[in-house]
Amino acid sequence: MALALHRHRVRDRVRDVREAGNDAKGLLAQDQSESVREVRVKSSIRIIIASFLVATFALPALAIDPPQAAALQHEGRQKFASSFAYIIPNERQYYQFADANRGLRGTFIGVGTFRVLAGASYGDFDQVIFADLDQRVVDFNRVQIEILAKSNDVSDFLSRLARRTDPQNPTSRDFNSYADSVSRLMADDPGGSFLTDHRKFLHLRELARAGRMHSIPMSLTGSTGYEKLGRLLRKEGSTVGVIDVSNAPDYIKTESKNWGAFERNLRTLPWAPDGIVNFTTEYARGFSWDHTSVPIERYLTAMQPVRQDRANFSPFIKNLVETARGQRCAALF
Repeated sequence: MALALHRHRVRDRVRDVREAGNDAKGLLAQDQSESVREVRVKSSIRIIIASFLVATFALPALAIDPPQAAALQHEGRQKFASSFAYIIPNERQYYQFADANRGLRGTFIGVGTFRVLAGASYGDFDQVIFADLDQRVVDFNRVQIEILAKSNDVSDFLSRLARRTDPQNPTSRDFNSYADSVSRLMADDPGGSFLTDHRKFLHLRELARAGRMHSIPMSLTGSTGYEKLGRLLRKEGSTVGVIDVSNAPDYIKTESKNWGAFERNLRTLPWAPDGIVNFTTEYARGFSWDHTSVPIERYLTAMQPVRQDRANFSPFIKNLVETARGQRCAALF
C-alpha cells in the first residue's frame, strides 16, 4: 500500500514537471532519500533539459552588441517618397535563391525586408544582418526581428505583424500590408523557406532571440559602414556567406564614384571561400526579374570595367546572368 502510494506521488511529480515546461527545479532539488525510481526520473529529466539547451543555444560564438551596431550607421540616412518604401515584397520568385544559399554558413547580409528572412532561411547562417540605407526600412526590420523572437510559428508571426499598430511610428501602417503579402506567398513556396519549413523558422527565431539578427542603416556605397562591419566580423572570426544586394546595382551604376565605393565595400568584407552575391535585375530579360547568384570573386572581377565606363553595366549584368543560367541548365544533365 505504501509502495503504491509512493509510486503515485512520483507519477504526480513527473506530470507536474512536464506540464510546467521548464520548471524542473522541484524535482531536481529532491532530498537524498528518494527511491531509485525517482532518481532515474530525475536523471531523465536532466538529460531532456540539457539536450534542449544544447539544441537551442549551441550556436557559434558571434554577436554584434548594441553599441557596435550603433557604430555602423552610414552617412546621411534616407527616406524614400514611396508609400511602401520597399517594405512590401514585390518579387514572387525569391525562392530561386534556394539552391544557391543551401548549405552556406557564416553571416548573411541583405537589403530589404522579407527577402532577407527568406534567403537566410535557406542556409545554415549563424548571423543575419538587415543592412538598408532607408531608415524606414531599418525601423520596420527592427520591429520585425522583435516580433519574430516572440512568435511560436509562422502563422503566429504573421498574425502579430498584422496586429501591430503604433500611432507614433509611421511604419506601423505597413505591417498589415506586409503580413498580407507574405501570407499569399505561403500558398506557393517551392523553395521550402521558413514560411513552410518549421525547422527553418525555429532557426531564424533562435537567431533573433540570441541577438544574432540585426537591422542596421548602412549604404552599399557608404564610406565607412562596411569597412567597420568588415573589421568587426574579422574580430569575431566570422565570414560572409551571402550578400543579397537586390537590384541596388541598377541604381548604383549611375555614378562611377558610387560604383567604385560599392566595389570597395564588397572587398572589405571577410568572405567565405564559397561566398556569393545574390542580385535581381530586369536588364537581362526586359520587364521580368532575373534572380542570379554569382561567386564573389567572379562578381568582383566582372564589375571592374563598369567603374571605368558605365556603358559596360549592361554587358556586365547580362554576362553574369547568362553564365549563371547556363550553369544551372548544365547541372540538370
